[in-house]
Amino acid sequence: GFDRSYAMLDQLTSKLDNLDEALQENIQVGLGDVRNFQCGRKYKLVIIPFNSFQHLLETEEQEAALRSVAEHLRADGQLVLSLFNPRLDRPEGLMRHIGTRTMRNGEVISRFESQTFDQAKQRINVHYFLDISRQDRELRRVTASFTLRYMFEREVQELMGRCGLEVVETYGDYHFGSLRRNSDLMIFVARKAR
Repeated sequence: GFDRSYAMLDQLTSKLDNLDEALQENIQVGLGDVRNFQCGRKYKLVIIPFNSFQHLLETEEQEAALRSVAEHLRADGQLVLSLFNPRLDRPEGLMRHIGTRTMRNGEVISRFESQTFDQAKQRINVHYFLDISRQDRELRRVTASFTLRYMFEREVQELMGRCGLEVVETYGDYHFGSLRRNSDLMIFVARKAR
């Protein structure tokens, strides 16, 4: 696993202790940027999950990342890339309730989301609001904002083609459902171009 964030690597390594020791021996974690990582190995499977690729806002960054991945794939290797399927019909600036969870410590966390679009640059500005409450404490709100680059199916396929990859499968969910216009996800399985 590679990440350029020490905090994310800390989250990952803290969970490794819960795994079987034999499995832990097969896991390597390193600080690296998908746009230019070097590790001296080739892999049968590379996964870029949960919209993380969409944090690369410029086409040049996306191309560098895919070329870097292609360099690290074995001849029979595959890349799995998971992106959200753009829903530009959602109202902008409207705060939507996403869900509420009660934690073991008694905290109730309600998550809200708001978004705005920059259609000329294909960017979505996302704003998260987490309301954290407990009966014995005042309500606390935590916010986070970030920008993602949204992409369309054809655009992703062309991008991969320019970077030495070819898409062999597409899915609209994690259960191998067909990619449709209203699918929440776009999941691409690619290999080195032949």
